[in-house]
Amino acid sequence: MRNIIRADIYRIIRGKALYFSFAALLALNVLIVSSQESGTIGMAMNEIDEAYDMEATREIPYNGAGIAEVLYMGMDNIVYFLLPLFILAAAAMFTHQTVKNSLSAGMSRTKLYFSKLIINAVFCLMAMLFYMLTGILLATAMRGFGGPVPDGYWLATVKICSSQLLMVLGMCSLATFLIFTTKKTSVVIALYIAICFIPAIIVVSLVNATPDIVQIYDYDLTGNIRKLSFMDALETADFIKAFATAAFYLVVPTGLGIGLFRRAEIK
Repeated sequence: MRNIIRADIYRIIRGKALYFSFAALLALNVLIVSSQESGTIGMAMNEIDEAYDMEATREIPYNGAGIAEVLYMGMDNIVYFLLPLFILAAAAMFTHQTVKNSLSAGMSRTKLYFSKLIINAVFCLMAMLFYMLTGILLATAMRGFGGPVPDGYWLATVKICSSQLLMVLGMCSLATFLIFTTKKTSVVIALYIAICFIPAIIVVSLVNATPDIVQIYDYDLTGNIRKLSFMDALETADFIKAFATAAFYLVVPTGLGIGLFRRAEIK
């Protein structure tokens, strides 16, 4: 399994998709810092804040120290930029019909599944680190750091980013499941994007008529990524629901994916 992981990482590093995805993340950070507007895909921040019934976001300085709070709120963008990497890491073997080569070499289907899941998880961590570091560096270069590091800055960064990482890994698990069960890139893209957007669309469309509809976000991964950026405003119940949702998406799709793949006919 380690050989396949190393070979796949080497193949992806030599390709273009990794650099295109990271260049897009860098461009997003340039836009955020230069425009001094929080970046988001699909819904504006004020709509999300209203859906959560949270306080309006206070004015945040877009310097090196303050930008971290803005980056937390846009962390759900990561899941969209990671999709090309998920597809390149796992779906390519079905598209090019090379999956048989790994299986005929003696690798079990379970190990093959886990190898792709691990690769995708590595890219999740890399993307989050890149997103946060480039955002802070850009803000520092353009507007300075903003004085000494605020009290609790690093602890808050670790707490929020590690919590959000669990949600991103849940999306990673779901993407891997879709790839191994559908084996079709177009279907994976359609389902993945739908899962990311549909809860937000439902909430925004129905929140005025049915205020209780916001509870969808208690069990939505991208919604929880955004919600965890307001960690200080959350209650214990919010954390329990968020982490239970992450655990569900990490465990259930992986178990189902392995079970279905072990029984699937490979053509």
